[in-house]
Amino acid sequence: MIKTRVAWAVALATAGLALGPSAFAQAPAAANAHATLAVGGDVPHPLSLTPADIKVMPRTSVTVSEEGREVKYEGVLLASC
Repeated sequence: MIKTRVAWAVALATAGLALGPSAFAQAPAAANAHATLAVGGDVPHPLSLTPADIKVMPRTSVTVSEEGREVKYEGVLLASC
């Protein structure tokens, strides 16, 4: 269950940074140049990642079964389970 949540979080974070804010109609595409993903709160090592940081990280994929069908998520790992 936790691995599935981590996979979802990674997939959503990666998609959000890769597609940029314009994909979600919240900000103009030019704002993507300054986009960051901040990981904080109850974590041992808070960090801040830019799209360039994520682009050079190794990618992984996870296939899970949801409601009787296989769904593949792809992105970078932000945590090790």
